[in-house]
Amino acid sequence: QGVGVTGHLNMMGTAAAGTGRSRSPRMSATRAGGDTGRQAASLAGAAVTGWVKSFKGDWGFVNSQSFDGDLFIGSRSNPHLSGVLSAGDQVMFQISVGPGGKAEAINVQSLAAGAGAVAGVGLQ
Repeated sequence: QGVGVTGHLNMMGTAAAGTGRSRSPRMSATRAGGDTGRQAASLAGAAVTGWVKSFKGDWGFVNSQSFDGDLFIGSRSNPHLSGVLSAGDQVMFQISVGPGGKAEAINVQSLAAGAGAVAGVGLQ
């Protein structure tokens, strides 16, 4: 007779192992080509400078040359900012990692235009 297959056939017609787990490869940051040193969370506690990508209502995002991607900024952690920030504003902030592991900009201060601010790592 034919070769027996233990388990069931999935939607693609191939044998499933019966474990209920995906067979697709999981990409770690290093396998995906990412550099974990460029993640904002790796700079927790550091004071950095950057710019506001967007800020509407009570939250938005900041960017910096010190890390890749967007960093959340919320008025809950920065109550002094309500309605003060606009896209493109130069800012100085600290990076904090909350209990859920998410990085966030705290102690955000708007830098005056022409104050000589350069995006990058500031005082630590």
